Amino acid sequence: MLLCIALVFTFTELTIAQDDNGPDAIDPVIINFDNLPNNTVVGSQYPQVTFSSEDNFYHPSHTWNYCGYCVTSSSPNFVTSGTGYDSHHELILDFKWPVKNLSFYIVGPDNYGTIAQIDIWENGTYARTVPINNYYGSSYYPLFDDLSSFGTKITRIRIYNVTDVYGIGFDDITFTPNPTLSITNPRVSGNLSGTTQNALIGADVRLQASLSPAGSGTYAWSFTGQQGTDYDLVGGTNIPSPIIRWKKPGSYKASVTYSESGMSIPASVNVNVILPTLSSFTAQSTSDQVSRDRHCTTGLPGAIYSLGCYQGGADDGIIFTARVQIPSVQYLSDPAQSGIKIKQFVSAFRKRVNDVRNGNFECITVRQSQDQVDTGWQLDSDAVTIFAHPAPNFSQGNVLTYNAFDPPADTLDSYDPSSIYFSMNDLLFVDDRFQTYVYYYVGDPLLPMYEQPLKLATENNYQFSYIGWRWNGQVIFDPSVSFVKYRLQFSNTPSIFLAGINSLPTLHGTVNSNYGACPGDSALSNNMIDGARCFVKQQYWDFLSREPDQGGLDFWTSQIARCEFDRNCIGSQRNVVANEFFRSAEFQQTDPAMANPPGSPNFDPSVYNRAFVSHCYRNFLQRDPEPGGLAFWTDVLNRTGDYTGVINAFITSYEYRNQRQFHPCP
Repeated sequence: MLLCIALVFTFTELTIAQDDNGPDAIDPVIINFDNLPNNTVVGSQYPQVTFSSEDNFYHPSHTWNYCGYCVTSSSPNFVTSGTGYDSHHELILDFKWPVKNLSFYIVGPDNYGTIAQIDIWENGTYARTVPINNYYGSSYYPLFDDLSSFGTKITRIRIYNVTDVYGIGFDDITFTPNPTLSITNPRVSGNLSGTTQNALIGADVRLQASLSPAGSGTYAWSFTGQQGTDYDLVGGTNIPSPIIRWKKPGSYKASVTYSESGMSIPASVNVNVILPTLSSFTAQSTSDQVSRDRHCTTGLPGAIYSLGCYQGGADDGIIFTARVQIPSVQYLSDPAQSGIKIKQFVSAFRKRVNDVRNGNFECITVRQSQDQVDTGWQLDSDAVTIFAHPAPNFSQGNVLTYNAFDPPADTLDSYDPSSIYFSMNDLLFVDDRFQTYVYYYVGDPLLPMYEQPLKLATENNYQFSYIGWRWNGQVIFDPSVSFVKYRLQFSNTPSIFLAGINSLPTLHGTVNSNYGACPGDSALSNNMIDGARCFVKQQYWDFLSREPDQGGLDFWTSQIARCEFDRNCIGSQRNVVANEFFRSAEFQQTDPAMANPPGSPNFDPSVYNRAFVSHCYRNFLQRDPEPGGLAFWTDVLNRTGDYTGVINAFITSYEYRNQRQFHPCP
């Protein structure tokens, strides 16, 4: 019925099918040529397939619209590549991508039996030859031929050896493009599309999309959740290989669509994002102690107040042990990028009486007051960098056991001959509160790109678990303690407890070891005479004209130090100590008028009081008294007998504190 081989096609745009085949299915393509004029040579007008007739140069494939006594499956056009019976009738279809579900209609068959042959290529390689059989003879209606059972990756067909005397045509060629859009990952083999994989939270997950055979289209990625809240993206969504870092545990879907020439090919992978599990977290502590020249933690010689005594060997102080695990599965992320560490917050409060320099009350704290613990939280960098073993990562195994420790210490006194550095504190009070967490981290443990505190697997009420503990005690200078010369007055260390919390404390920077003003304390001095030890040393020079002996220096210093943080008491004791130098036998030998102080059998106030005032001028102010001053203060003593009160007037005077030259101290 046909005088030519006729091909009739309609091209429809390819889209993602949202039908019973699922969201990753592709709509079929139907080509019928009704959009081309009659007698148009057909070659590469359609992006999914190219038509040719290599063995029929003079009669290439072209549209035609006369069928004779027959009908096409979709009128009006068909395509011919020959005229009548001709052994050169040939039609070749080269598909851009592999196809499946290939079928077509044969228009105008006349002969009975095998009327043509089809060579089929799969993935670019010849696979088989199949016949086109006509069991009906001459037919007015087109004959349907289904090749779907002959391959799902057909890349070429060649129709040839047409035996029909008038030729045959083909109409409504239907196929589904079947390229492979793969999602791969450097750590997990194979195509991940349609699978469920695993990744550690916060870690880099590289997903590589690739089309086979390769095309020249574009990629578009999308992810469940909200960028910035649920995940971060490196490289954007329109590249083949982005990096995703999920920020919350849970199940997510990563989808990619490849688009080219109206065709959209989807693929996706499901990802379980896993936060490691803290299965146990414990702590044990040694006792706090006062020692000398053991170099506990600080490395300096001298007296130290410390929790334990860390000397660079075995862990000491408070020792933490954490056990964290992840499921034994394959991970898209690199386990070596993820690990655990100890992170500690401290609300420090340390208060001391700085003896040598100025007698100031000095503090290490950012608390608003001593009792307002929650106003003073800071990051304790020592617990992360100095006293922690190298932070492990999950390349070492799915179960990590990690130890860290903290041996806090503070200097009571020290002397470094190489730098002529000397320090001494009359009193040290410590009330450091700690919250110690096990953190999961990604990247550098000191500068992580992601980190999160963990909670114990048994914790149901709080988001995070921590070990709370306290270093709390007070140490006072006491020369009666042999060698050490300091006494621990009380201790509440370590007070360890396990707790949970939903919101981490607000941090005010990183704690440092620099002492400064105490909260609410404005009575700061830069005058060395305000230090107890310097004050005592000056009495030796002012009254006895010599360096103090060590026993005497320590004893009189301790008489002032016992006042602790009571400034009124300190002032009174300074007066008492100075008065004791007036009463010392060594001083009395320098002036017979001072030999009989109050309380002695031969005390004569008319002699003693005038001499006492004269020495206040000469010893404290380093000058002779003016007559009016001598008379005034002598009269005060005659009326009140308040010798320490008169001393106080002299040693708190502007002239004493600011105009005289003190002996170097220390």
